[in-house]
Amino acid sequence: QIHYSNLMGLDGQQDSSGYQLCTTKELRPNDADILAFGTFSLNIPAQSSADITCNLDLPAITPTLHGIAAMPHMHKLGTAISTTLHPSGNGAPVDLGTADPWNFESQIWTMLGPDAVLKPGDTVSTRCAWDNPTSQNVHFGEQTSDEMCFGFLMYYPRIDTAGWQWGAPAYASSCGPTP
Repeated sequence: QIHYSNLMGLDGQQDSSGYQLCTTKELRPNDADILAFGTFSLNIPAQSSADITCNLDLPAITPTLHGIAAMPHMHKLGTAISTTLHPSGNGAPVDLGTADPWNFESQIWTMLGPDAVLKPGDTVSTRCAWDNPTSQNVHFGEQTSDEMCFGFLMYYPRIDTAGWQWGAPAYASSCGPTP
């Protein structure tokens, strides 16, 4: 997805974004996919700040997933975002994407190291913080004037379960004020 926002209504704006596809004769052993940690439910009060942390305990039915790359995503009121894997047992936390401070104009995918392996029983935490100087409460939405709280993760092997979709982790998270 590419989002364009010409809030000032400037004429003659152009873009040179693009993409290339390559083909291969030999299929790779795994398909990759994207999923989103965070939440679809948020409320940032008018002329106030908000700071939430959303946690998801990966259920026993979750296959072992290998993270390839991460991209934190918020809109213009965002000030900080981070997604962290907390392995069950004694494993050290693994950064799955941090942008602190958040910069809406600089959203990139970051490659992850070999320790980005998610397993059943692990917890993934996504923290999002915003400053809302406007006179209106701001909620989740796809418009740039709305807000989001997503830690996108590119991973393999693709979860191929009936009814599964990219936002399932964000729907299943429990969120509250950041301690």
